[in-house]
Amino acid sequence: MHSNKSISFAYVSAILFVVIALLLGVSLGTVYIPFQEVINVVLYKVIRVSFTSIDPTNTDIVLMVRMPRVVLA
Repeated sequence: MHSNKSISFAYVSAILFVVIALLLGVSLGTVYIPFQEVINVVLYKVIRVSFTSIDPTNTDIVLMVRMPRVVLA
């Protein structure tokens, strides 16, 4: 029988993998948007924290074009 610790590790690993895959999927596209900028846009949208200035064009591309595409895929 598997211990609770190994099951918890499996769930945390799976969730972490999915989050990284989503962020990588959003960062790839015709217009170059650095991975760090994608993280900043998502953090700003979720918890209203911004570590650097965010380009409004990149914000629109990430939130209105790429994020829905990746989530639906």
